[in-house]
Amino acid sequence: MRIVSDRIGPEEANYMHHAQQKASRLDLGRRALLGCAGIFAVALPVSFGIVHAAAQTASATGIVDTWQGTLHAGEQNLRTVLKVSKDDKGALKLAFYSIDQGGQPISASSVGFDGGVLRYGIEQVDLTYEGKISADGKSITGTSKQGDHSFPLVFEPATAATD
Repeated sequence: MRIVSDRIGPEEANYMHHAQQKASRLDLGRRALLGCAGIFAVALPVSFGIVHAAAQTASATGIVDTWQGTLHAGEQNLRTVLKVSKDDKGALKLAFYSIDQGGQPISASSVGFDGGVLRYGIEQVDLTYEGKISADGKSITGTSKQGDHSFPLVFEPATAATD
């Protein structure tokens, strides 16, 4: 359909007609782009939230336990056990056992578990640990530091023989 008027000539009317068609196509493209952006704006946070919530649920319920691991410190392999529990007020507490060094419990001077990351410190032996619990809650992978030395240390739920 061509718009012809007394005020504009056929060339101008033709130009306006093509401009309206382009604007209509642009408008359709913008709508499609905005629609896709809207879908991503809703879908990404929702899907991330579901995955994040699942990991948090597994880790939050699985940190209170007895964990075992072996610290490979040069020539030495030191079996380590952690007993993570909660006190009467619900705060985490942690007892550390170095099985190959007498096996006596040492209470952590600090312990925290946030965002799936376990952190503890034992001031009397200048030791810290930071590790992330797996999504399935079956391992904690991290690094043990004592003084200037750092060693990888992975904990898994203790077996019946460990308890």
